[in-house]
Parts: sequence; C-alpha cells; structure tokens
Amino acid sequence: GGGRRVPVRVGGRGRTAGDVAARGRLLVARGAVDEIGRLTDGLTLRAVGAIETADITVGARDELVDLARFVASRAA
Repeated sequence: GGGRRVPVRVGGRGRTAGDVAARGRLLVARGAVDEIGRLTDGLTLRAVGAIETADITVGARDELVDLARFVASRAA
C-alpha cells in the first residue's frame, strides 16, 4: 500500500520473482483482486441464469451449470 509505485515491465526478460511479487502485492492492495472476484461472481450468476432458461435438456443444463461454476472457480 502507501502509494508505492512498482515499475511496469513488459515481457519476461529481466523480470525477477521480486518484480512479480511486488506487482501482485500492489494488485491486492489496490483492490483489483477483490474486484475481479466480484466481477467473476456476477458473470457466473448471469451465465447460470441464462443456462437455466435455455431450451435444452435437463442433463445438458446440469452439465453446463457445473461447467460454468468450475470455470469460475478456476478464475478465483
């Protein structure tokens, strides 16, 4: 936190584990990780809602809902 700036580097060369860790800490401190979680939750709810109203078999519906939740859990 505290307004510390972390230099942005594009590409993999020259980037250290410390650079990556610092970027991760900055994303957490700025609330980006929490925001992505909220967005993922909202999009998952929308996807499940759309699946549940689709004109498909119950088996297909269940599989697609499971898949949507699985994909969302991988994003978290």
